[in-house]
Amino acid sequence: MTPPIRISNLRDYPEWLTQVSQWLHSEWMARYGEGVSAQAVDIDRRARLESLRKHLEPNALPVSFVAHQNEQPVGVVSLVRYQSEQVPNPAVWLTNLFVLPNYRKHGIGQSLLVSAQTYAKNMERGNKVVPFNAKLQLFTHDLAAYYGERGWKKNRVSILHGLRGDIMEFDLRSRS
Repeated sequence: MTPPIRISNLRDYPEWLTQVSQWLHSEWMARYGEGVSAQAVDIDRRARLESLRKHLEPNALPVSFVAHQNEQPVGVVSLVRYQSEQVPNPAVWLTNLFVLPNYRKHGIGQSLLVSAQTYAKNMERGNKVVPFNAKLQLFTHDLAAYYGERGWKKNRVSILHGLRGDIMEFDLRSRS
């Protein structure tokens, strides 16, 4: 019998921080790293690790959830508060959804999404993040159909970090 997949807060497994950071860095390099200098690769690797380190702090955000089986991580998703010139109003964003290739197509990504959405819904009800507006946002340039099948709606097309893609929203009040 295959052991169940569990979803936990990364704060409960700080020993997985480096491994999760490496997954996300490798995925970024595979998708966007062609022609990037060795110096930029090293800067991204270190910045990603330091950014994820903040997910271990006891604040409501940022937070990451890790899917694991047999005490080994197999996937991750994060929620962060994000604001920039392109996104002037602070919002809660879903980011870093990643599942190891051998574990894909088994509902783990969906379970991670539901865990993040449930956490955000509970935060919104508890008014732990201000302002919130009861919506999660994400940016994708190639997975809009995946998220759309899971209740996310396209909000607009945008360029974020030099990539053209869709800003999508998930209304936390639309599901119980």
